[in-house]
Amino acid sequence: MNNSKLIVLLILTGWTVLSCKPGYQEELAAVNTERTTKVRLQKLTATNEPIPVVASGVLASKSRAFLSFKIGGIVEKLMVEEGQSFKKGQVLARLELTEINARVNQAEENVNKLTRDRDRVKRLYADTVATLEQLQDITTGLEVAQYELEIAKYNRQYARVVAREDGKVLRRMTERGELINSGTPVFQIAYKNGHSSHIVKMGVADRDVVKMQTGDSAIARFDAYPGKSFRALVSEIAEAADPRTGVFEIELTISDSPYRLRDGFVAKLEVYPSLQEAYYKIPMSALVEGDAEEATIYVPENKTVKKMKVHPTYITDEFFVITKEEANTLSTVVVQGTAYAKPGVEVEVLND
Repeated sequence: MNNSKLIVLLILTGWTVLSCKPGYQEELAAVNTERTTKVRLQKLTATNEPIPVVASGVLASKSRAFLSFKIGGIVEKLMVEEGQSFKKGQVLARLELTEINARVNQAEENVNKLTRDRDRVKRLYADTVATLEQLQDITTGLEVAQYELEIAKYNRQYARVVAREDGKVLRRMTERGELINSGTPVFQIAYKNGHSSHIVKMGVADRDVVKMQTGDSAIARFDAYPGKSFRALVSEIAEAADPRTGVFEIELTISDSPYRLRDGFVAKLEVYPSLQEAYYKIPMSALVEGDAEEATIYVPENKTVKKMKVHPTYITDEFFVITKEEANTLSTVVVQGTAYAKPGVEVEVLND
């Protein structure tokens, strides 16, 4: 037997043996399946579900103020400490009154003296001893002295710092026994106005600010409280962009919370605009290639697929978004099998 016949015999023998091997037909079917490109499609539906605008900001008290004495003097007593809350009408600090009372007494004595002088000039004028001019001068001097007395009493009244609303001390800026001038801040405080005493300001681009309106909901998170979310609302929207940064400032009011919030906390914010335009959400599994500016996806065409380029407006780990206008002719995309499918090559569509 020549070599060529021997080789053919060995091949046939091997084929017969393999054919009789248990499970061989299943293995062959599996190989054939692997050679067939299977894809799964997903129908796209327009939605107006709010897409969060993500930014960060610094927490601050909603109504902050610096409290000071109207007049200068020596600080006699400070009644509150940093971080301490206070009530409306509570005295927070007081000056020593020795010098202030002396000025009031001096003004009172001057008024008393000028009152006596005026009465004496009146009698002399009635006897034609004093002139009308003298009477008018002493009367004017008495009126000026009375005004000075009112000022001295008024200043004594404001030789103490009194809370005009409920609030909290953020900073104490002086100590007992210090000599301070009029208007020098003693405390930085935050008043508790309305439901919340805290706000966060964030900057957003023009494409985002047009979607927002006051009352939109938001979520704030702080590193100080991992895993905790704080509800917030958009309370103010700037009418003009900041000329230095080019962004629009948005103010968020933080809702009441059982957790203690401190000025200066850095907040991570998610704002959910109520004026969201319709868009399409495409799963990230549909992405063939691309970047933040342009993405390539496959769409079905007859029994094959074709490439289509789209421009994402928002990207997450799970999906990206395109506008309704861009997806005007787009109804279905390939969401599985994109790694094996090729344009122009027939594919098998899997049914759910």
